[in-house]
Amino acid sequence: MNRYQKQKEKNARRLEKLNQRKEIFDQRREIHETKKSMRRIWIPETTSSKKYVRFILGNCTAVEAYSMVAMWVKDDLSALYALIGAVVTEGVAFAVYAAKAYKETEREEANKLERDKQAELISFEKYKLENGYTETEEDTEPDREAAMG
Repeated sequence: MNRYQKQKEKNARRLEKLNQRKEIFDQRREIHETKKSMRRIWIPETTSSKKYVRFILGNCTAVEAYSMVAMWVKDDLSALYALIGAVVTEGVAFAVYAAKAYKETEREEANKLERDKQAELISFEKYKLENGYTETEEDTEPDREAAMG
């Protein structure tokens, strides 16, 4: 072999290595972009519904206390109407708030599950990159026996 061919082969190997590095860099950049788009913005839990529920429960508790003291001091059951109304209002307010909180939690858990699935896929892609795994035709070709039945 002459010097020209050796230099040409050396440059070809170098170009191949550079192309592999570029491919890995591009894939890592893509993973980084995907992770960046999946980041969640934290919103503090200061919803007005919590404030309203606390206000309603506080008022109902005050009405209950006043009604019970009035019935005990006056020996009269006319304040029982207010007491019953306050207890029913507390029950309804708590039930509505609990249902709303359940729906919000369910939605948050579904979003968290989706983020975890995406993170798992990204971790697998990173593992493939770091360990030099490349797909072969056998990996991408569907299993014919499974497709046939």
